[in-house]
Amino acid sequence: MSPLGRLYLVPLPLGLESDPGTVLPLATIEVAAGLKHFVAENARTARRLLGRLPLARPIQEIRFQELNEHTRPAELSGLLAPLLAGEDMGLVSEAGCPAIADPGSALVALAHAQLALRLQGDSRKTVVEFRKHLGWYTRGLPGSSALRERLFHVESMREAEAIFTQYLENAAVAV
Repeated sequence: MSPLGRLYLVPLPLGLESDPGTVLPLATIEVAAGLKHFVAENARTARRLLGRLPLARPIQEIRFQELNEHTRPAELSGLLAPLLAGEDMGLVSEAGCPAIADPGSALVALAHAQLALRLQGDSRKTVVEFRKHLGWYTRGLPGSSALRERLFHVESMREAEAIFTQYLENAAVAV
């Protein structure tokens, strides 16, 4: 276990009838099978699909947390607790690859911010790098150009994280 965990974006086959072993690369299966923590849009579906993998532990010992349209932006940080405690975790989606047009993209961006803050500190370089990456994560989303404009003027990662959380809360209200 490393000082900081890794967030794996674990693709799952579309539909419950697909066998993950026939469509996923062996390396992906091996990583997913060894994880103890997952974030999923629907824990029940994720359990069923991941239960088809040769898991390193019983499915009952794996922790599933839900991230969907009902998750409040303020709850995102709590979903990352295992990652920040040094545990690797997986993000799975109901529709193939996670973080592509689903709620997981916000979790990936927040994980990026929190890990950068922990690894590089609250430096100007960290803020500049995060702004660049957040622009990639949010490009094309409603309100993203205003978000990028606000982030251009921040001086700390804590300020950037607060602005991003506010953006997520506004986006949730708009939906």
